[in-house]
Amino acid sequence: MKRLVGLLLYLCFLSPTSADSPPWIPLGSIDAWNNEVLSQVSETFLILGETHGTAEAPRAALGLASSLSARGQEVVLAVEWPKPMQDAVSSRDLKELKRDPLFTRPDGRSSQSMVSAVLSAQARSIPVRCFDAFAETAQARDEMMAKNLMELQAENPQARIVVLVGNYHSRLEMPQGATHTSMAMRLQERGASAVSILVAAPQGEAWNSIDQGTGVQSHNDQEMNNGLKPAFRRLKELWRGHQAVLALQEFRASPPWHQPQEDNQELAQLFAEDQAARKESQIDWSVVSQQDAVRRAQVRKMLEQDMLKTGQDFYHAAFIFQHGGEPESYLLAHILAEAAMIKGHPEACWIAAATLDRYLHNTDRDQVFGTQYTQYQGEWSQGKYEPDFLGDNLRKLFKVRSLEEQKDMLRQLQQR
Repeated sequence: MKRLVGLLLYLCFLSPTSADSPPWIPLGSIDAWNNEVLSQVSETFLILGETHGTAEAPRAALGLASSLSARGQEVVLAVEWPKPMQDAVSSRDLKELKRDPLFTRPDGRSSQSMVSAVLSAQARSIPVRCFDAFAETAQARDEMMAKNLMELQAENPQARIVVLVGNYHSRLEMPQGATHTSMAMRLQERGASAVSILVAAPQGEAWNSIDQGTGVQSHNDQEMNNGLKPAFRRLKELWRGHQAVLALQEFRASPPWHQPQEDNQELAQLFAEDQAARKESQIDWSVVSQQDAVRRAQVRKMLEQDMLKTGQDFYHAAFIFQHGGEPESYLLAHILAEAAMIKGHPEACWIAAATLDRYLHNTDRDQVFGTQYTQYQGEWSQGKYEPDFLGDNLRKLFKVRSLEEQKDMLRQLQQR
């Protein structure tokens, strides 16, 4: 029985939507799509929904665009990069690209594979266009991306447009609980000729930024089949919001293209001294306070001279300023901690929460995470605190103790 189930899964691959769908077509290579597969995608917009940060998805988009171009078709490759980057992309100004926030805060779209695909497309005379947009809401962003793509089609009326975008934006049906419609759905509403293709694999890794942090993330899709070779299938019903699937054997993580910057070693030494001063068995706080003030002055000078570059730099600076003793230092420490997270240092989430609480606590307002404990006349408490302002799910995200753990902490402090 188990062998029969396994065989059915292998043959059908998708369940239940694939029961009456056309058979799988071997792709040949993601770098060169064959005619049989290309005959399945006659639409103007060929939307590949990717997992950001893989080596395979950009290669597949380049392979599709190159295969169409080799057959004499006019093709444009559209990538999910902010539209203001277009001048740097068109001029191939790599120095200017590296200065863009997308590359100073990598999230998978700024991978080596992405940049390689863009440069390779241009070398093959395939125009590359950026269509991502800045917006206040996710809904507005998807609407603007759809608008940018429609304008791109108007500018290139004879072209086939290969679109590489995150697989949430490429859906034609939103998952339960979604609060807005996708870019692909907006294109569909505008009457665009489009097909949405999910780029999928059963296993592997991706270099990306998710809630758990930034870096190489494990990829494991239980609904995929490990035995599949690169293949394509058009579906009769939507699966995960897509009309077709490009099935690959695995994903490989593609690291950021930007050159990593070195940590500020002088600042690292100041951080080490800050921490060591608090680990002495006998602490003279009058001396430590003076040393803290000197360290803060040095770090402020570094900030003014733009000497903090990496997430680790901002993380170190946040710890030094949170020992400032006045609300302004705590507020700056909070901002520095946020900068560390933006720079790809997920461990800065706790210091971001603690410095916000410390700022609120010292401006006579309720703390919200519950990180601050004070002792008055022998009694420990958390002072002014609004525990219901945040849920434990957010506390967990910021690596802060849950409400029950905070109560236990108070009991332990009181027992001491």
